[in-house]
Amino acid sequence: MKKFLLGGSVFLLFLIAFNAILFVFGKVNYYKDYAAIPDKQFKSFLFADSHGLPLQKFSGNYGVYNFSYASDSYFDMERKINFLLKNGYKVDTVFITVDDHTLSPYRETSNNMERSIPYTSSSDFSTPYHYWKESVIRYYVPLFQPKIESIFLAFVKTKIMEIIRPKKKSAEEVAAEKDWSKLNQEEKIAQSEKRKKDQFPTDASSEKLKNTLKNLIALSKENGFTLVGIKFPLTSTYLQVIGNNSYGAEQVFKENQIPVLDYKANYQDQHHLFENQDHLNDEGGKVFSEVLFSRK
Repeated sequence: MKKFLLGGSVFLLFLIAFNAILFVFGKVNYYKDYAAIPDKQFKSFLFADSHGLPLQKFSGNYGVYNFSYASDSYFDMERKINFLLKNGYKVDTVFITVDDHTLSPYRETSNNMERSIPYTSSSDFSTPYHYWKESVIRYYVPLFQPKIESIFLAFVKTKIMEIIRPKKKSAEEVAAEKDWSKLNQEEKIAQSEKRKKDQFPTDASSEKLKNTLKNLIALSKENGFTLVGIKFPLTSTYLQVIGNNSYGAEQVFKENQIPVLDYKANYQDQHHLFENQDHLNDEGGKVFSEVLFSRK
């Protein structure tokens, strides 16, 4: 019996220690820098996923707070907009991505719902317990947070393999590290095809995301702020690869008479402005910010 209790105690201590390691790792590598709070001087905001990040350094020059974050979904954006409205921000204009992939089913799981919790309150959940579970238990007990466990285990595995057997980079990995403008067309097409598979995994769009987008439209009408759809610039290679693939976020806006600014093809042959097939680099972010926000 004593042996059994001792074994249980050791296992419990292991779980506590592992949870502590995951908590510190998650705080540094998963939650860090996500829950930024805008200054109340801002009345205009940009909401997007990673496509909005290159504008981060420049949008503020035009009085627009960049609330974009890699992997943000409409679920996360709705939380952020509600946060602004509930906390006394005088929201005048909201620029929001309506790119062809934003209603993709993969965004139902690949998003920041765990990280965007700081922008919520108990009234955003069906019950106080649900809020408590999401905001407290999942944060302080990352053993219940599969994403952090996966990221941590992948991190550990990579470090171990680097020690045991330094990995020789594949031709695809080498190409991915090269300046986009320096890639040959074959390499550009290969990267674009891979990206297309990630962004357009099925034919059907996500109804949950579409309903959330409609909720955002309703919020704009209820609270009197201007909503503007943005389609971010893409390279000519990626435009060619994705063709007419689209999950229709733009159409949702147009059906509700909301303007959509389509910049998909504006810089398609200026490859020096892109980090990869569908993301601008810093130079591209600066150029695009001036064009997008100086129109106000």
